[in-house]
Amino acid sequence: MNDVKKIGVRHIGFTGRGEPFLHPDILFFVRTVKQSKIQCSVLSNGTLISENILSTLASYRLDFLVLSLWDCDEERYEELRPGHRDDFRRIKAVLDFCRKNKKGSPPLRLTFLFNNRNYNRADEMLRF
Repeated sequence: MNDVKKIGVRHIGFTGRGEPFLHPDILFFVRTVKQSKIQCSVLSNGTLISENILSTLASYRLDFLVLSLWDCDEERYEELRPGHRDDFRRIKAVLDFCRKNKKGSPPLRLTFLFNNRNYNRADEMLRF
């Protein structure tokens, strides 16, 4: 991490081809980045995040957690992601926990994945 700081890196985001919380050491990575006084974020689909993970991320002072959503309605989510209704419920639980426990959870940002089947619901998703 010292080399990363020396070259001027100010932010490290964990994202990409796959869910960051599938990696068994993701919390260690976040803690290491934050201990180095570098901004840190994680982009997740939210399905593997528990209240314990949220509390841990808050204690590490994660700069923000980004959740990507396909829709803000459970039935439409299921239409876009067949077989993933439980995923919506898990994501909603993360959102509810963060709303109720602002000090015990990391700052949250939402990303909506628009496509030709849900683009006409943009206003509703923004109000979500």
